[in-house]
Amino acid sequence: MAGSSITQMALPVPAVLHLDATTAQVAWLAFLGQLPPALLALHAARSPTGTPSAGR
Repeated sequence: MAGSSITQMALPVPAVLHLDATTAQVAWLAFLGQLPPALLALHAARSPTGTPSAGR
């Protein structure tokens, strides 16, 4: 969890310094960085409880 937080804070720095990213591009980068955890949380909320059975 700490690594994810550091990555979210540090990733825009090289984008701005080396790639000359605009404010909008940095905002998109931050938004897209939030998608995987949000999608996993959504999937976990919708999945049935218990362990999945093999072959179904």
